[in-house]
Amino acid sequence: MLPLLHNFLATIQAITPPPRYIVVNQSEEDALRFNRAALINIGALEAERVGCDYMAIHDVDMFRLIRI
Repeated sequence: MLPLLHNFLATIQAITPPPRYIVVNQSEEDALRFNRAALINIGALEAERVGCDYMAIHDVDMFRLIRI
C-alpha cells in the first residue's frame, strides 16, 4: 500500500500547483464568543485574495490523538 501512496502523491504533486495553507485562529479573548462561520468566511476571503482556486476546511480539534 505504501508504494502506491508514494506514487499517487508524486503524480498529484507533478500535475498540481503547490498548495497554500491559510490558518485562521480565534484569539483567546474571543473564546467565549466562538463563531465557526465567521472564521470560515475570513479564511475564504483570504483564499480569494491570494488567488486560491479551491478551499478545504478542517477543524484541528477533529484530529484523533494516536499514541505511538
